[in-house]
Amino acid sequence: MELGLIESAVIFGVEDTCRHNPFDVDLGKANIDPRIKVLGQPSSSSALGHQGALVDHTKASSCSKLRDMLGWHPRDGFPPVTEANRILLDFDLDCFIVRFWGGEYKFPWPDEVFEGEYSDDLRVKGFMDELINRAGLVTIAREPSHCGGDEKSDQVLHRLNQFIFDGKLSID
Repeated sequence: MELGLIESAVIFGVEDTCRHNPFDVDLGKANIDPRIKVLGQPSSSSALGHQGALVDHTKASSCSKLRDMLGWHPRDGFPPVTEANRILLDFDLDCFIVRFWGGEYKFPWPDEVFEGEYSDDLRVKGFMDELINRAGLVTIAREPSHCGGDEKSDQVLHRLNQFIFDGKLSID
């Protein structure tokens, strides 16, 4: 983002969105150019679930920014992929960490959570597959200091590969 190559970002995994506008993200001290439009959602499954921001027709006006950024239509999904609508897709592994006692203890999501969020719901699986298909570049921020160490970061990376990338990442 700092290079000026990105004009907008959608961040899934944001738990503390603003109550008045659930798409505004408090990025705290993040070093992001203020001209970049940033929207947040708790998870792709919540955005695609009952009355979610990506599927509920009654939220058309309040969710138009999110849908426009993704090129998403509630009925039709994504438009065909072209070079002009490629995206940068980034995964921060600490998004898949459960923090306990104010973050003193950190635990990787177990398989059950990955399955519930990404494998069991075919809409979410299809949505994630399409995001990956649209990606001109995929980045993965391992963030071991935010995951509880290298071992836990590795566990999350392997589960991300298994449940989201269908084992297609070459990580060994």
